[in-house]
Amino acid sequence: MPCNSEPRSVSFFKKHYDTLNTHQKETDELLNKNQYLEACLCALIREVCTHPIAERLINDASINGKVDIPAFWEKYKSKDNMRLLDSITKNYSKHEITLLKEIIKGIE
Repeated sequence: MPCNSEPRSVSFFKKHYDTLNTHQKETDELLNKNQYLEACLCALIREVCTHPIAERLINDASINGKVDIPAFWEKYKSKDNMRLLDSITKNYSKHEITLLKEIIKGIE
């Protein structure tokens, strides 16, 4: 004899499917928000690092915020580089990328 002899209705399965689907949407939304915040922090760190007071500013922010910003940057720097590279390669052809490199060299 089966553990549960009562047949389950379609509405039973639909209810649980909808619940799982809702949880998946919430999880995806949280992941997207997290990735957005990571990208924001990486952009801020990249900009701050271009200024002479960057090291002092980052150290002070780490101490005051009780977070290790340099450790965060080390962890996400390569990920951020890959995100930027992926963005460039999706939006530009190899020829355009070569032209952009030449333009950037001219600016420096």
